Amino acid sequence: FAATYKSFATDKFVNEVTESLKTLSLNERMRHTALILHQYLPADYKKTISLMKDVIPTMTPGYTNLVFPEYVRMFGASDFTVSMEALNYFTRFGSSEFAIRSFLKSDFEKTLKIMYTWSEDENLHVRRLASEGSRPRLPWSFKLDAIIERPSLTKPILENLKQDEELYVRKSVANHLNDQT
Repeated sequence: FAATYKSFATDKFVNEVTESLKTLSLNERMRHTALILHQYLPADYKKTISLMKDVIPTMTPGYTNLVFPEYVRMFGASDFTVSMEALNYFTRFGSSEFAIRSFLKSDFEKTLKIMYTWSEDENLHVRRLASEGSRPRLPWSFKLDAIIERPSLTKPILENLKQDEELYVRKSVANHLNDQT
């Protein structure tokens, strides 16, 4: 972040973010990091997302990249469009499947509509997000009761993806269908 945002207080950030990591679970670490990061980045959400889009391609792929979608989940509720664009982009570097669920919870129809368009995206990670993020019983996340009650709600997404050229995407569809039984 220091290379992209000159005001970033690297030493203070590192000290604060690592202070209690040993006591936190993996997901708690992700949330803690996003929360601390929020204190060191611009108050303007759009500006911060722009900075994050510049930074994430420079990161080593892995669990650490889930901090970016978690940031969107925690601080992006008031800017749906920017948040959806950010999750679409960030999922290419680490999945946004947990973050998208908060948007499904707050505005189910609008978010599911976006996810349907993602099921036709050229990027395999974005297509997988359409299926994985809308799984009724995604492990490590809360259930999506609307989809549990009416599995047909995600049928258009699954229809688009059931014969996807990528096994990674088709496995997500299979897991999604298994959640419905």
